[in-house]
Amino acid sequence: MIAVGGDAVSARLKAQEAEDLLAKLAHARASLKEEVDYDLDPRARLDFTVVDPAWRTSTDRIDGATGVTLALRHSGYGWLCFVLPHEEARALGRWLLDHAGAERAEAEHARIDTAQAS
Repeated sequence: MIAVGGDAVSARLKAQEAEDLLAKLAHARASLKEEVDYDLDPRARLDFTVVDPAWRTSTDRIDGATGVTLALRHSGYGWLCFVLPHEEARALGRWLLDHAGAERAEAEHARIDTAQAS
């Protein structure tokens, strides 16, 4: 059962039918005059987060766009595809490299602090 604006809708969908419906809803949302915000509100609820999603990349052109294609698998929305211009792809890569080791460094500091306290 899905409730939208107070109206409830019930339907039994097969996986492909659900994907088709999601795609149609996404296209309808994209065509609305009120665009999705370009900045993520820091108070936004990100409650349908996928941890460690499957991902694929490619440099193939999609719809004539050049850049790096990044596809992320979401368990609810399916495969979400983005074409990042080359400079944006490099910036994202740098950011990920700069921050990927942060957790490991924090764990190492905690281990050293624990060892020194003993």
